[in-house]
Amino acid sequence: VDFLPIGYKQRTEIVKTLFRGIDILILDEPTSVLAPMEIKEFLLFLKKLKEKGKTVIFISHKLKEVFEIADRITILRRGKNVGTFRINEISEEEVAKLMVGEKLRELSSKSEMFFKDEEAYFYTKDLSYVRQGKHILDSIQISVKRGEIVGIAGIEGNGQEELSQILIGLLKPSQGQVIFRGKDITNLSVEERRRMGIGYIPPDRIKWGLALEASIAKNCAINFRRTFLKRGISIDWKKAYQISETVIKEFDVRGVRDLKEPVSSLSGGNMQKLMVGREHHTAPEFLIVSQPTAGVDIQAQRLIHSKLLELRNKKVGILLISLDLEELLLLSDRLYVIFNGKITKEFSSPKEFDIQEISSYMTGIKS
Repeated sequence: VDFLPIGYKQRTEIVKTLFRGIDILILDEPTSVLAPMEIKEFLLFLKKLKEKGKTVIFISHKLKEVFEIADRITILRRGKNVGTFRINEISEEEVAKLMVGEKLRELSSKSEMFFKDEEAYFYTKDLSYVRQGKHILDSIQISVKRGEIVGIAGIEGNGQEELSQILIGLLKPSQGQVIFRGKDITNLSVEERRRMGIGYIPPDRIKWGLALEASIAKNCAINFRRTFLKRGISIDWKKAYQISETVIKEFDVRGVRDLKEPVSSLSGGNMQKLMVGREHHTAPEFLIVSQPTAGVDIQAQRLIHSKLLELRNKKVGILLISLDLEELLLLSDRLYVIFNGKITKEFSSPKEFDIQEISSYMTGIKS
């Protein structure tokens, strides 16, 4: 099973469940780690289960997939049922409006890329990472210019998480270099990289992004602690609270009753918005972003996408690592594909983006 593509592993798990004689199958965001071609095959597989008399409850934010396979749809907003419809009684746009309770925010316009002919100010040289004798990353060479979003597409588990950790300084590469503004930063700490203007939105808000038992204010202020020091001794909490309130307002973080409450009191989606807002507010010179819209609703996705485009339009370079290919195609100026820890293809402009071809590289059909 170890050697099967992720889509087949998922089907294997479902077959194991069916073998126990179940009649109702509940799937929560089952396509989040699948490539486009695998999604198509997986949805066909679910349709065949339905034809055999099985009931499938398909929980997803991806409306196109819901509309492709569902007979009925129930829409939840803030834990409440706001409507149940047969699929031919409602449109995708109407569902989206019911999900967020208002018209979807317009996405910020994407201006022309800045400094097209300028050399990259962030890049890697032959970056490799070996763990227990296995190459997790192999000779990675990527680059980012000011004012562009460069996407990394790949199925989960192909080295993306390790790559983001090496770039911010959480892991040391086995070989190779990380260069920023002409300086080798390979051996610099996370703190030193942040002082140089590098921001980081990690893929896992629980493990890497937030201190769950610390207050909402402390989690907002953590990147600004030097700014808030009074005489280098204590934190100016008045300033910290002001920054926190700004982040909460700009990123529509809901459920905040008191800034002194632990951040764990927020829902997962609101924790994500808080973490993204905190990084956005630091005004980074370069931003490493991994899975920025994980676990958030459509309106929050639009908000986060708009904020990333705002930074890009202010000449900030962004490396965007995402499992959501639609997100990458929407935001990226260039795109790399990673498979088995190697960059197997670069698409140098949006005009070259082709879902089927990208998917072929993501799954190793092409290399």
